[in-house]
Amino acid sequence: MINILNRKNKHGQHETLGFVLIVAIVSIIIVIFLAFSIGKGDVSRQNSVEISNLLQASIYYTTDCAINYVPEYEDIQGLISDCYKNPEQKCLDGKDVCQALNKTLKTIIQQSLNVNEDSPNKAYRMNIYYSPLNNIQDKETILYFEQGIFDKCKSKPGGSYSLPAGTFSSSTINIELEICSG
Repeated sequence: MINILNRKNKHGQHETLGFVLIVAIVSIIIVIFLAFSIGKGDVSRQNSVEISNLLQASIYYTTDCAINYVPEYEDIQGLISDCYKNPEQKCLDGKDVCQALNKTLKTIIQQSLNVNEDSPNKAYRMNIYYSPLNNIQDKETILYFEQGIFDKCKSKPGGSYSLPAGTFSSSTINIELEICSG
């Protein structure tokens, strides 16, 4: 009689051990599946201090656009403000302030990031827009340009910088740069 009970206990232990092994294997398969499915999601934008610093330094770059007299050349920050307030305004050499801003910023970004298919930086997007403080939805684009194709990016680091829209204004002019690294 004791021998029969021992066989039943051993048989029950084998069934329990088999069940635990099946649960463990299924759990491992689920974890591996989740890791692959989460890992292949869309690449999210990551804030980068370096890109924000590049934008901040760029606004102090002196351009070749003088509005009142030579040698009082505007910096990027001044051209952004002029382009927003009066897009028809001209530099003394006849260029529109917005054209001068576009040309100068493209040169700075392209030389700083070295964007091409053979480099780590595949593409970029630059967006400068006016935003009322109380209403983020009502953006007014001042300047937008991009280079390259945002396809198969391993990461999308980005940065931003804000300028006051005016002396007594609570609105801002935002500068955003997003890069496709891959």
